[in-house]
Amino acid sequence: MPEWSVRLKGHAFDLEELSDHFRSPERNVRKDEDGYYYVRSTDFNSMADDQAVCGRALELVELMNRAAKFHAGNGYRPVELDVVIQTDEEGNHRQYITVTASIEARSRVSANLTVVREGDSADTPRPPARPSLWRYSPSGTRG
Repeated sequence: MPEWSVRLKGHAFDLEELSDHFRSPERNVRKDEDGYYYVRSTDFNSMADDQAVCGRALELVELMNRAAKFHAGNGYRPVELDVVIQTDEEGNHRQYITVTASIEARSRVSANLTVVREGDSADTPRPPARPSLWRYSPSGTRG
């Protein structure tokens, strides 16, 4: 029976994050001797073609990406599928290229608030009080 694996692509930090947390036979990510990271799953065992393996791998990697993002925080960037590999009983490899596309857009915006009241000059509001100066009030207001 052929063995299936799916090579992953992404930043080394993110791939290492997955390999640290997914080590079970059902969902396994590890770095092989060739330096690439692969996802393997017992779910692939019953699959006959690369399309089925790719579909299931997409589902698994999406779940793993979400879990890693939750665990590692905003510094984590999702990894993607690269190549589906079928290894036969003699150790021969057949590779199936996957095509995925993703676009990430990020921006940072800051602003200064200026309040102008009719008939007055522009006022720049004071920064809020430091939270350490806030006092608890049972009515729910700050004191």
